[in-house]
Amino acid sequence: METRSSKSVLDADAIAFLYKEVLLLCESDESLLDKYKVDGIPMKKAQKEVGFHLAPCKNSAGVDSKVGMNTFSYRADIAIPALFRHLRNAFVHNRIMKGKNGELLLRDYNNRKLTMFARVESFDKLKTIIKSIKKTKG
Repeated sequence: METRSSKSVLDADAIAFLYKEVLLLCESDESLLDKYKVDGIPMKKAQKEVGFHLAPCKNSAGVDSKVGMNTFSYRADIAIPALFRHLRNAFVHNRIMKGKNGELLLRDYNNRKLTMFARVESFDKLKTIIKSIKKTKG
């Protein structure tokens, strides 16, 4: 696993957003996320309009830490609930860092194995992506 400082790269507004939009959703009732489909037309439209890519895979070996910008590579049985769980874990375990070029790097681990890696150009972009995914509920 990477070395990191304990200081968060997130400001108070970012923490409040992630708490409200991701953490509370996962902690209250994750079944609320079951209506989101990664391969549905609304999700494909959101990905194209907002400019992000979801790359779920069946096991941890498929998680890629060399992804392009605004890409989420993650282990998933059910794609969107797993994505939100991984985002929640990255947030609560302080695994959101700045990359060399100022981009956000988000990571989640399970038993020291990388289970999610995302590279996002900015926190504003991450907010836009999360909001656009939540709008695709079918």
